[in-house]
Amino acid sequence: MIPNCLDKLKRFYDDIGFNLLGMVSAEEYDTKAPAQAPHIRQLFLEARTVLIIGNGGSAFWQHYKNFLQRNPNFEQGRKDPFDDYTVLVLAEGEKLLREAGFKTKTVYPFVREKVWLSFQQMAVLAGLGKIGKHGVLIHPEYGPWVSFRGAFLTDIPFNFEIPDRNFDPCKDCPAPCITVCPGSAVTDSGFNLSRCLETKLTHPICQQTCLSRFHCVYGSQYRFQDAELKFHARFTPEKAQYLSSRWDKNR
Repeated sequence: MIPNCLDKLKRFYDDIGFNLLGMVSAEEYDTKAPAQAPHIRQLFLEARTVLIIGNGGSAFWQHYKNFLQRNPNFEQGRKDPFDDYTVLVLAEGEKLLREAGFKTKTVYPFVREKVWLSFQQMAVLAGLGKIGKHGVLIHPEYGPWVSFRGAFLTDIPFNFEIPDRNFDPCKDCPAPCITVCPGSAVTDSGFNLSRCLETKLTHPICQQTCLSRFHCVYGSQYRFQDAELKFHARFTPEKAQYLSSRWDKNR
């Protein structure tokens, strides 16, 4: 039942541009989560497996734009229509899991959700990439052009083979991400979020894109479309506070 259910889930999400599906052991995540961050099984006691859902490249964004063409009034009156659409399509996956007899709870990385789980750590544990010097997860194929939009916490027994975690994107890299960062937030010793946020408050281009991410040597052919890039890079005081709080809770 489990393979059939997950195959059906993967096919459904592949069709709408969610081409990244990773499996994470709830126990391993909780073991490796920072002490001050919430654990998965604090949010959902029965959780044994986490299914993290995301996209590499602009496939999901394009599917969203196609949806808007068919539903031109969807954005009206909505503060975050793209996030609302994400909730809409992830609800279909939750329904599928429940119909297969599994308990599940959906969590999101959105600012408004105030859930401090680390989706990047989930992705690393799922073998979907490694965190680069610019603080963004780098996928072996899509590079930094990935976005994780939600995760299902389920009681599916964890018995999955994880892809190789030995991918090391920064080894022997000339690191253009360091030299192009206007705020010197990207360094050989690690990513400085505070310096990044300070730069975003004063440097207009950093409010529209991330130059370090843009110049990453991986996956350049999968760069987000301009409108999508601006959406993910959008910067507000609320987002600054959210990122700072999440950083403090996840280190």
